[in-house]
Amino acid sequence: MNIEKIFIEDKITGRKIIELNSISIPKNSIIGIKSISFEDVILFFSAIAGIMDLYPDFNFDIKIDDSYSEILYFPEYPYTQISGLTSTIYGEVALPLVERCINETDIKRKVKKFLSLYELEKFKHRNPYNLSTGELQKLILCSQDICEPEIWLLIYPLSGLDKKNKAKIKQLLTNRKKNRIIFIFDQNIEDEEFVDLILNLKDGTLNNTKSHYKKEKNFEVLSDYLHIKKIRQNKNSELLIKLQNINFSYDERKLLLKNLSLDIKEGEVILITGPNGCGKTTLAKIIAGILKPKNGKFYKNEKTDVIYIPPDPTNLFLKTKVKDEIEFMLDWRKEREKYNNYNLDNLLNIFYLKDDIDKYIYELSIEKKKYLSIVEAILLEKNLIILDEPTSFSTEKFREVLISHIKDGLLSDKSLVIISHDIHLIWELSKQGCK
Repeated sequence: MNIEKIFIEDKITGRKIIELNSISIPKNSIIGIKSISFEDVILFFSAIAGIMDLYPDFNFDIKIDDSYSEILYFPEYPYTQISGLTSTIYGEVALPLVERCINETDIKRKVKKFLSLYELEKFKHRNPYNLSTGELQKLILCSQDICEPEIWLLIYPLSGLDKKNKAKIKQLLTNRKKNRIIFIFDQNIEDEEFVDLILNLKDGTLNNTKSHYKKEKNFEVLSDYLHIKKIRQNKNSELLIKLQNINFSYDERKLLLKNLSLDIKEGEVILITGPNGCGKTTLAKIIAGILKPKNGKFYKNEKTDVIYIPPDPTNLFLKTKVKDEIEFMLDWRKEREKYNNYNLDNLLNIFYLKDDIDKYIYELSIEKKKYLSIVEAILLEKNLIILDEPTSFSTEKFREVLISHIKDGLLSDKSLVIISHDIHLIWELSKQGCK
């Protein structure tokens, strides 16, 4: 791919977003995209994919020598990519071929080949909505790869995955890069050894200098089973939640959680790690009162006010616009006096939402929705916040902001339960604890 020119600017402010000139990207390569702005990456990928009409507020000046018949565009959040037109994985993978009027014999042959390639054959009759995060990532890649695209545009393909599933996706991408160009935007992508080149959108450079992440891993919190660790304890504070010898199962034949006990006190920070499918989110939903344990004792202090923030918090919001959602929360808690215009503006500024106040919530990236959910938790004065994969599908900047507020910012006085596979987040919170 020869990029002669990609120039993108904001029509309203005249701000230059991206300027790339005379960049040659070789085939058979995986290109990591480095950018502090998720929105800039979306605009760049839109320029490559030729879907600039979706962004009328920006000027695009694009000159790319090569043209491509098939482009794979992996979304920010994979659940949004399930078609909903079929009830099985087999149907989901076959659908793109059906839409292209491929004959039935060739469809069966090709679907079998790609299900085997992506290790999905044993799940072929399962409903896509019942997959784990790792399985879903593979399904979305498989259902688009079956059309054999020449260009892949991947947003957060490694996000929310445990070590095992992340390694599988990396190996798949390495195996599939022949005669292709694979662009990847994900956290700390420049640290990944499977990436061949780094394209920096800020300065418009392409290079192969990669600094590999070599910090000592804390194996205690990166174990291959459900692991609970208190990284900030407050032994003399009031008890908020107590679980005693609880069991839980979705399938009567196998317990997912067995004889699990946990105390959560005011001001404590609890880190939950483990592989995909080991029960982390299930435990979080039990703590939040969304699920009930099959047996065992569950105690909740009447003072406990809990909010569960999932990886994609879209369904938390009750209004369509950011402004209306915040107004609703203020009215609900009658916090008008406490949060006057200055205090509210300051809060929105801290969490990078001030410029989004008049937007519809569906227009926000998942990262911005995560910021908005944290603002809501603060406005509603929740004293127990459950953050499920808080840094998944978000930039490194979001992680930095979150860590700073957990350690000594607006979340430092809250009780927090954090579920994560993010080694950088785990390391930063664990190495010195949260003061």
